[in-house]
Amino acid sequence: MLRPSPLTGRRFVRGLPGCCSCMREGLSMALRERLRPGAARRLSEEQASEVVAMVCAPPPESRARWAVRLIAQEIVRRGLTCFR
Repeated sequence: MLRPSPLTGRRFVRGLPGCCSCMREGLSMALRERLRPGAARRLSEEQASEVVAMVCAPPPESRARWAVRLIAQEIVRRGLTCFR
């Protein structure tokens, strides 16, 4: 049955068996990352861990914090990706 959501007012299907991954495969399956079609990853696991380590460290002396643009510039400067 279509019912409006109390939060958004939009209609959605409720009560149909198997209508979401939680009901079909269980909560633990819904919380795990699954392969999805789409663009290939731009960073390998090793590169991503290097970026996380970089951002967890203090920012450069001239900066108060890591901004998205600064992170992107630093990734390219360090050669962690071939994208510019």
